[in-house]
Amino acid sequence: EMKIEMRDTLTENTNDSEELGRKLEREHVLEFYETAAEHFSKTRHSPWPLISRFLTLRTPENKNELQEHDGLDSNMLVADVGCGN
Repeated sequence: EMKIEMRDTLTENTNDSEELGRKLEREHVLEFYETAAEHFSKTRHSPWPLISRFLTLRTPENKNELQEHDGLDSNMLVADVGCGN
């Protein structure tokens, strides 16, 4: 029954619905990120080995050392479209 009341309050365009929405965001989103942020940041100190190998510039000197799916040719572009720090 509490879920139904919350749903009804959130679907109304009132000050109560705004307040409840902000409260839920604080409790379930912001507090999680505040709790997880320090650990998450500590795990982002260096690139992952597979990513480093994938992003290695493929040259005549190293082409035999790289697997087919590793390495970039000099004419390739990479876009880092992601989240994190």
